[in-house]
Amino acid sequence: MKTFARLWLGFFFVSMMIAAYFSPEIEAFTLPRTLQFGFDVFGRSCILLSLDAAFQSFKIIVPIGFCCLVLAFFVSFLKTIDRPVFQFGWNTAIDTFSSLPGFLIALSFSVFLGGQFWTVLLASAFLVVPYLIRFFESQIIQLQSQEYVFSAGALGATRMQIFRRHLLPDLARSVVSIFPFLMTRLLITETSLSFLGLSSDSAHETWGKLLYQGKDYLLEAPWICFFGGLPLFLTLLSFHILSRSE
Repeated sequence: MKTFARLWLGFFFVSMMIAAYFSPEIEAFTLPRTLQFGFDVFGRSCILLSLDAAFQSFKIIVPIGFCCLVLAFFVSFLKTIDRPVFQFGWNTAIDTFSSLPGFLIALSFSVFLGGQFWTVLLASAFLVVPYLIRFFESQIIQLQSQEYVFSAGALGATRMQIFRRHLLPDLARSVVSIFPFLMTRLLITETSLSFLGLSSDSAHETWGKLLYQGKDYLLEAPWICFFGGLPLFLTLLSFHILSRSE
């Protein structure tokens, strides 16, 4: 299954980049075929639309994922301070933060923010960052019990030196294992918000916008949702398979 997931993601990302680069040229040589099989109501190719929508969605979630990782790294470092009151305050804040309905809060703030990048970022902060903090915290606790960390402390290394030289490289490597889960959660969040018209205000379609447009033509042209929904399903399934441990 993981081989299939890697093959699909590799094939899809290559196709997505090619379509994003050559889409104007390809569309220029495509005759309009309104609501014919494989084309939408404007005569555009549904396959090219799906690839371009995927490209636009990943343009949104990749920088958001980077921001979430940086924030989780920073908070995880602060939680290494061995002060009971400090630890209790951080744990209470994170538990409270993770228990809030982040998606509904993002919907509420979208009234003021509009359909913009910040709405997706706010929803992701509630839905993803607490889990990342817990993940990195468990990794830090596990690494701190290693003998080489105790040896570094016994030799006089400061807490910052231990974190920078020993903990940080191992935490950076652990990002590889958490990356598929992160992409799955962010992609679901962005697609859900863009389906409601609360994601990016760009003129380009994202996956959610494409599915929203296709829902009005389920009887006349069901292939619009099919060509947009099937790649999304396979991409989410592939990320989910890769996120599972052996």
